[in-house]
Amino acid sequence: MDTSDIKVKIARGKKPGNCPENCRELSRELLRTALAETGITSYTLAHKPSGQPFLKEYPDIFISISHCAAAAAVAVSGKPVGIDIEPANRRAVSERVMRRVLTKEELLYPERFLEFWVKKEAYSKMTGQGLQAGFNTINTIDHKQIRFYEQDGLFVAVAAQPPEHIMDNEQNRSQLHRSGEDYLETILLLHRKTGHVHAVDIAGELGFSKPSVSKALGLLRDGGFVLVSPEGHITLTETGGIYAAAVYKRHTMLRRLFRDVLGVSPETAEADACNAEHLISAETFERLEVFLRERGEQ
Repeated sequence: MDTSDIKVKIARGKKPGNCPENCRELSRELLRTALAETGITSYTLAHKPSGQPFLKEYPDIFISISHCAAAAAVAVSGKPVGIDIEPANRRAVSERVMRRVLTKEELLYPERFLEFWVKKEAYSKMTGQGLQAGFNTINTIDHKQIRFYEQDGLFVAVAAQPPEHIMDNEQNRSQLHRSGEDYLETILLLHRKTGHVHAVDIAGELGFSKPSVSKALGLLRDGGFVLVSPEGHITLTETGGIYAAAVYKRHTMLRRLFRDVLGVSPETAEADACNAEHLISAETFERLEVFLRERGEQ
């Protein structure tokens, strides 16, 4: 995982054992320091209903905060990010708890429970889902988006998003990128239509085989775009929902352009919009929005 654009600050509390208030204040100090290094000195810290922190004045800056009984940590990035810390000597947990938290593969390494826990916490913060992420569905072994290390007796995990093969990258319009957008858009529309989505629903909608859908969902899940419950229910994360909505917006506006402005048949307009929604640049789309708005087509 490339963390070159992520500012991470970690510090131990001056009065260990006097947390959470001591380390909460420490985390605020670390945040001020990290933001000052990016040129931000005035900001309003707020929290979403999920508890995820954000800066009201800077929607393009992502932050994550963690504190324990001994220390605090913050991460600041231009992409969704999550951080978590725990004392490396935290006591062992019961087998029952492990089975509720770990995947089948992770259960083979019970001695690494705390490592897996810290990774899952960081990952869930990155996606904005918190404990709703379904920890026993997130396999953190060799996870490409999570960096884990030990520092001064602390376990630290930093999760960063997104992978270039899924996110909008105009220099790399790969087939996998397009496929990822198709899946996100389909999940959004199916959820709006029925309120629940399973792999078989996606396979039927897109005409793909179930193994192909399962593989793609694994990539999207690892990328922090979808969550898959143990029962197979598929939901979009906050980030996944944002991207799905953006793809669908491009689709609908391009369809209007082709059908209502250019006079293309509805069938052809729909098919061409499906293709063009993955290719249109941000600059061109902005101009298209202005054009349709001035024509009263929006």
